[in-house]
Amino acid sequence: MELAQIKDMTAAMQRARHLLLDAVWGDDRVSRNRDMAALASAWAYAAAAGLVSENPIIRVRRNRETPRKRYVSDEELGQFLAHCCGRRLRAYVSLKLATGLRQGQLLALTWADWDGDALTVAPAKGGRETVYTGAELGAAIEAVRRAWAGRDFLFGVSGDALRMRWRRAMRRFVAAGGSRFREHDLRAKVATDAGGLERAPALLGHQTPAITERVYRRGPKRVAAARAGVALSAAGAATGPQLGLDFGGVT
Repeated sequence: MELAQIKDMTAAMQRARHLLLDAVWGDDRVSRNRDMAALASAWAYAAAAGLVSENPIIRVRRNRETPRKRYVSDEELGQFLAHCCGRRLRAYVSLKLATGLRQGQLLALTWADWDGDALTVAPAKGGRETVYTGAELGAAIEAVRRAWAGRDFLFGVSGDALRMRWRRAMRRFVAAGGSRFREHDLRAKVATDAGGLERAPALLGHQTPAITERVYRRGPKRVAAARAGVALSAAGAATGPQLGLDFGGVT
């Protein structure tokens, strides 16, 4: 597109683009918002450089986002890995489940990051580096070594190539009757299966537990029941068919 055309673009034109994205992305509001954020960043750069007089994207309303609720069970993940994946993708998933790392972080890992006992990972969005340890981590690293045989990087593959592998495996899984899930849902599975909120944010590299709890912890919240001993003791000591307690007309 010519620079003159870019200068003539208005917020109305961008809203029309947003409607077009609605048709392309369907219900994926997050992807549409990320597309708009990328455009807004490009326009902001152009405005700062004096190429355009304003950034029309800032007047385009974003979609309201709600956290995904999809939780991948152990059973369906086992079916996906056993029947739909090659050994390379299985090894990749095993390391993702051991660490909860984002795709970009996993693909950036080098063998220099692994010292035989611990895996050191640079922060993705600020903060401190994370050091992962444990027997299951070592087993996952060994699976990666056997499957990928990378010289410098653990995986030595581009994000596009990995996503192509994932899409092929997911198509087989869905064709076999499975319910589609995203690779990023596995990161949420790590957070959900980690137990308490003390461990989950550390695994995912979050500075505070708020984003972990809101976005990545999925499935029902499980809580221990409160004390019922007094009522149960009264019930055991009561005689007759009813306790005779008054619950506002409810018996």
